[in-house]
Amino acid sequence: MSTPRVAASITLLSRRALVRAQAKLAFMQAERDLYRQHGRHPARHLDEEARCRLARLGQMVGWSQLLPLATVVSVKTLRRWHRDLIRQNPEHTQSGNLNRTSPDNEALVVRLAQENSWGNDAWVIFPPKSGHPN
Repeated sequence: MSTPRVAASITLLSRRALVRAQAKLAFMQAERDLYRQHGRHPARHLDEEARCRLARLGQMVGWSQLLPLATVVSVKTLRRWHRDLIRQNPEHTQSGNLNRTSPDNEALVVRLAQENSWGNDAWVIFPPKSGHPN
């Protein structure tokens, strides 16, 4: 690997580590603020904004890295809150018809397959998903 590529990959890794460290710090500060606001049992008093903040920060930190950090609520709870956030976001909703192939394209593919006889043997010998590279 050339020296500039190595330097670029090290820089990228150090940036990722920096972002992760900043997320850890922000998560710990958010928990500290909750303890200051609500006393010994802040999990009982969390509003929607605090839940969203903790869930987003928890996802940025990484779920496995949160085990020693999360004190207000468990990591499972944070993951559940994050899943709920994703479900509420309209950008992440899945509708089954977004990538539907148009009827014109389907007809074209069928016509090309019927007109092309040289590829039929390969489909018989090596069916799709057989693991063969052909």
